[in-house]
Amino acid sequence: MTSRELNSGKDPHAEEKTLWVQAKRSVLAILRVQPDQDLEASLLRPVSEADEQLWEEILDAEIENEMRQMPRRQPSAAANDSAYRLEDIRSWVLFVFLEWTLTNSIHRLNFVAVKKLALSAILELEEQGKITRADKFQGILNAIAGDVRSKHRKRLQRQKEMAEMNEVLRQLAERKKHFEEQINSYHAFVEGSMNTMMQKGKGCVPLFRNTSSI
Repeated sequence: MTSRELNSGKDPHAEEKTLWVQAKRSVLAILRVQPDQDLEASLLRPVSEADEQLWEEILDAEIENEMRQMPRRQPSAAANDSAYRLEDIRSWVLFVFLEWTLTNSIHRLNFVAVKKLALSAILELEEQGKITRADKFQGILNAIAGDVRSKHRKRLQRQKEMAEMNEVLRQLAERKKHFEEQINSYHAFVEGSMNTMMQKGKGCVPLFRNTSSI
């Protein structure tokens, strides 16, 4: 890490992280349409009309599902949880493709374009020595599996924290109820004592007789 990078406050690995995300998203999209014995076989498989049709159907189904869930979905700070939804893949593909070439006028990328972008990201990672075709790019699949496990652990952690928070709230509610009962009991005791003193005060004989009439 250079002093310039330290002073700028920028993540020196930001570009690499972005490249990994792009590769993983596009690979997941490919595996939805062309699953095979290994990733290299999926990447090298020719795209047929049936593949294009399946890709369109997957996108339509994902978008329709999102539209149905949109009114019920609450905003979430855990944006990374949706990193691999196909609409995110589609948005990323569209952005990168438009940046890649402005000569093509497109409204919706076809599956061939998705595979081209996936290969571009994978080859760049290979050039950087992050993955290798010696294991048929298994490194990409391992990274995806690691993300899934990490997401699962985070979900379990959130569930645990939520359960602990609910238990704390339950205990606080019980303590509040106990204190309120004690306060009410104290007030009742004070009020009863005051009433008793007042009743006794009415029947008391004065300690000093009024001698003015004598």
